[in-house]
Amino acid sequence: MSILSRHILREHLKVLLWILVILWLLCFLFEFVERWDDLLEANVPPSLGFQILLFRMPQYLTYVLPVSALLSSFITVGLLRRSRELTAIRASGISDLFVSRPLLFTAGALSLLSFFWAESLAPAANRRASDLWEVEVEKKPQRRLFIQNEIWFRTTTQEGTTFYHFGFLKVPPAKGYPSSSLRKDQSPVMRDVMILRVSRDFRWMERIDAQEMRWEDGNWVFRNGVRWTSLSGGGVQIKAFQTEVFPLPDRPEDFQWVTRDVEEMGFFALRRYIRRAKEEGYDMTAHQAELHFKVASALFSLIAGLFAIALALRMPLKAGGLVMGVTLSMAVGVLYYLLMATGLALGRSGALPALVGAWGGNILFGAAGLWLLVRKGL
Repeated sequence: MSILSRHILREHLKVLLWILVILWLLCFLFEFVERWDDLLEANVPPSLGFQILLFRMPQYLTYVLPVSALLSSFITVGLLRRSRELTAIRASGISDLFVSRPLLFTAGALSLLSFFWAESLAPAANRRASDLWEVEVEKKPQRRLFIQNEIWFRTTTQEGTTFYHFGFLKVPPAKGYPSSSLRKDQSPVMRDVMILRVSRDFRWMERIDAQEMRWEDGNWVFRNGVRWTSLSGGGVQIKAFQTEVFPLPDRPEDFQWVTRDVEEMGFFALRRYIRRAKEEGYDMTAHQAELHFKVASALFSLIAGLFAIALALRMPLKAGGLVMGVTLSMAVGVLYYLLMATGLALGRSGALPALVGAWGGNILFGAAGLWLLVRKGL
């Protein structure tokens, strides 16, 4: 890397770091203000409240990286122009493309960082934040456990404890519906089910293994399984069944929060989930759009940086030009996010193909940035 490229890269990284820290702190303050009343009402210790907020921060980094790339790229080019450094570089016969390369390199590195950050640290941190919020703030019992792809669920009553193990669980979003009025297509369905019931003194009472467990007409219906029941005399009754109704202490809404949110899964985990759900016969259009969006959103930084560089090189050099350009770039960033969010919503609903909905904003803004660079004569 030449001395000039290192100089531009160094100045760019200074601006980028400042913007990134400021935006990240603003996100922390926003989260703090939004959650503060709930934390006080739940009488959560300050250290634990601070821990919950910190676990939300990795997700916010994926949000601020594209904005940071957009603003830092524009400001760096703007500062080079205002200090006449860009004029001197051009007078030496060096093209604007050469000047842009360190900025594009940084934007590309931010895109890679965004993808691997969202794949590794962010999902685990989101899951931990959700668990702490549900248990410590909403005072729900800790009843779910994920071990790789295994799902365990526990509920306790006066009679004893019921343990659930699911090979696959899908609960459609039916919040707000009472369990008695759930439509059939909204009912939770569990596959490869194992249920173990023990008494309060942890004495084994019953075990049910079934291929499927589904809520129908106000009852839990089990299909293709075996039931072991502990008899009072010390024996065990074994019964195979094709379709049976067994009473359980939990209702469909109790399983609404067991499923992992899309933000709690990385790209590869979500892809495995979609593959399994398709094998079970579910329509996964919305999740397919989310899967494509995880890759498309990782390129926000690169495309935003490309667009900002092209825009900054075309801005007129005058008093207030830099401020006006930063304001314009912020407006472009908001438009970018709105376009991406609209495309994702259309892709989730099936109005657009999942791939087109997730990638539409990137394609439009990437093409616009390339067109501006070409018009500039790079």
